[in-house]
Amino acid sequence: MRNLSLLSVVALFSLLACGDKDDGTDDTAGDSGDTEDIPDGVSPQLSNGDAYCYLHNTGEEFYQWAFSVDYTDPQGSTDVPRTGHDVDFLREGNVVKSATGVLICENEQGWCIASFKEADYDIPCATAEDWTVRFTIYDYEGNTGTLEVQAYED
Repeated sequence: MRNLSLLSVVALFSLLACGDKDDGTDDTAGDSGDTEDIPDGVSPQLSNGDAYCYLHNTGEEFYQWAFSVDYTDPQGSTDVPRTGHDVDFLREGNVVKSATGVLICENEQGWCIASFKEADYDIPCATAEDWTVRFTIYDYEGNTGTLEVQAYED
């Protein structure tokens, strides 16, 4: 009987030792529609992203994409260059279109913005709901921060 108890305890510890391991990923990312990197203490952290298109109807009419995202950087806001940040358009997690270097960041305020006509990157406004938009911001040390948001038509 004692051998059976000892075997049960060993089996229980073996099961516990082989259980789920925490690999550092956030299994809940995306539940709200936005996904972002886990803070690592050195990379820019992005929040409050917005990606939408609308009919610009003052003067010449055209469809316009507009983007904004807030950021902080552990080394301070001046550690992020003003230009050279990206907006990617994803479908099913894959980058389909990239607007490289379009985001312009305002260091004093901690936000970045961009806009372009739908024809500039051949991304029709009518397909806005089909896209996930990924913002990528770089700091001077080469660290990156990303945030994904659902695009929409306004």
